[in-house]
Amino acid sequence: MKKSMRFYGLLIALPLLCTSAFAGSILKNSLLGSLSNDETKTFEATVAKTLNEAKDTETVSWQGLGSSKKQRREPLNGTFEPLRSVKNEGQDCRLLKASLAQGAQQETWTMWFCKQQDGKWKSRQVQE
Repeated sequence: MKKSMRFYGLLIALPLLCTSAFAGSILKNSLLGSLSNDETKTFEATVAKTLNEAKDTETVSWQGLGSSKKQRREPLNGTFEPLRSVKNEGQDCRLLKASLAQGAQQETWTMWFCKQQDGKWKSRQVQE
């Protein structure tokens, strides 16, 4: 089953979003919401590395930490692909396609990220 959703800020803002009831209801049954704390860290690091280093249309793979005896779940895998890069409001911005898969379940998001003065990427809307 493939789900396609458009979330601005969901990937990088995941730790902040998880504190709100609204985000909790969105993430509750999603693959992204099922990431462990350690997986979230490696996921976010891979997103940042992809935005900083990958060329447009280059696919970068991510693999979850696998199942533990406690979790008893299939491992999560993901891919990130910057689709294009633009300058917007003086910032370097990239349209990122992200996909997560676990067994037959798959989720895909596409969102814009713009590089801030401190070097971090932040999601925001970009007028195309």
